[in-house]
Amino acid sequence: MMQLLEVKKPKTIKDFFNTKKFPGKRAIYKGAMSNLEIALVADGVKASGAQAGGDLLYRKMEGAGIDRALNKIKALCTDPNGGCVFWNAGAQPPELLANGEVVMATGWNGRFFNAQMEGTPLVQVWDAQILDYEYFAMVKGGPNDANGKALKVLREMTSSEGLAGSAKYIAYAPWRKSSISVMEAGEPWYKDGKTNMVPHMPTNPANLKSHILMNPDYWADNQDEINEKWEAMKAGL
Repeated sequence: MMQLLEVKKPKTIKDFFNTKKFPGKRAIYKGAMSNLEIALVADGVKASGAQAGGDLLYRKMEGAGIDRALNKIKALCTDPNGGCVFWNAGAQPPELLANGEVVMATGWNGRFFNAQMEGTPLVQVWDAQILDYEYFAMVKGGPNDANGKALKVLREMTSSEGLAGSAKYIAYAPWRKSSISVMEAGEPWYKDGKTNMVPHMPTNPANLKSHILMNPDYWADNQDEINEKWEAMKAGL
């Protein structure tokens, strides 16, 4: 009779820092942003989701809270059972996982999804995921402003159909709920014609049970001080 051993799989952000249960190096982003957030959640602070930009978490990330997060990262990077590999390009985390250089990695979910579609055997853990977003901006008096052509393009790019269209190629979520409805009606939505995309969206309810909404105001006000401490911490590893 053959007995199969159960393979341990990480399920939470605490597992990312648990080198006893999951030994091996981790790949983390080279900068402080996002690393401090997940470190605090792993250390017991509640991921506060979309509440006013995650104010509860960011209130904890003041004063001694910054050092608390830095110490959490430092402990991971200096742990003989762990260690950190710093990445700076989105393609690196899937590659580091695929070649066995690290056992876990943070990274952009779209990059991980594309790697999965290419056959890389990795699984995403959504606990304490950070939702970040980008903006479109049109400069007043800029090219094609007066004739309305620039606004026409911007409207098309941010329409329900336009935003949903990008999700045919990568698993980044549109910020219009109506775009999700377009995707649901057209599933399987991925360009291969076989893969449903809505379950892979960061905004899918199943993936939002524990999440952090990035607070750009916090980082605009505090990044210089934090980055100085961050680089000093890295230099001392």
